[in-house]
Amino acid sequence: MVKGDLDIISEIPLICKVWTGQTVSTAQVQSADLLWYKEWGWTSRDRLQAYLLSCPAADLGRRKTKDPGLPNFVLPAGQRALAIVQDTCERPSNLLLLNEPEKERSEGLAVCLKGLSFPDKDISRDLAEWIEIQFALGVSRIVLYILDVHWRTRLVIKEYSRLYQQKLQVIPISLPGNLPNTPKLRQHFFKMKVNQKRQNEVLAYNDCLMRNINKAKYVALLDLDEVIVPTEEVYDSYCFQNFYFFTKQEGSVSTYFSNA
Repeated sequence: MVKGDLDIISEIPLICKVWTGQTVSTAQVQSADLLWYKEWGWTSRDRLQAYLLSCPAADLGRRKTKDPGLPNFVLPAGQRALAIVQDTCERPSNLLLLNEPEKERSEGLAVCLKGLSFPDKDISRDLAEWIEIQFALGVSRIVLYILDVHWRTRLVIKEYSRLYQQKLQVIPISLPGNLPNTPKLRQHFFKMKVNQKRQNEVLAYNDCLMRNINKAKYVALLDLDEVIVPTEEVYDSYCFQNFYFFTKQEGSVSTYFSNA
């Protein structure tokens, strides 16, 4: 996530570096797309904004050199890692392990549960019921995003992770930048800054799509109180229209806003 003018990311030269062992490939970032509609507002300079960076795979295959600059990390055999830098000689401050895409897209429906933040409330029974219903209705894969949950809920997640090792993935997440990440402060932040909470959620939305794009035919992002009930009709895709109706506009004028 980046703070500043929305167009500032296009003015910064960014480079993708991909390591395979001690060999590195580099390529210029091809595009940086804002993951938030400007018309929704809340795009001031002091806000962190999420961007999707794209690196051309073809270029990464051409420029290979020996590079000892992998930061204090030994890659397992066959594993690749990526970092975003501004200069090819720069020592990176970030590192992401890359997973090879599935050769063939699997059939079925993948469901992602938006970031759970319930440090004091025990939702273990609700979560167990939700997981059981999803699998009973034919969901092939579930991804849970976890900020912080009650200890009983953690036990339920651990048990279901054991039962469905190939069908359930648990991803711990946190807030970016200098936003609060202690459970109590984060809960207060979510309560007072609902609009920023929505902006941060787009990170999980896009991670859900990218993580499952080659693993399922359909991908859905749900809340804990939502299920998709199949019918006998078959379609190639489904579109669910959604609008946010924020209570405060903070100086932004948009048809998407309402005091309703």
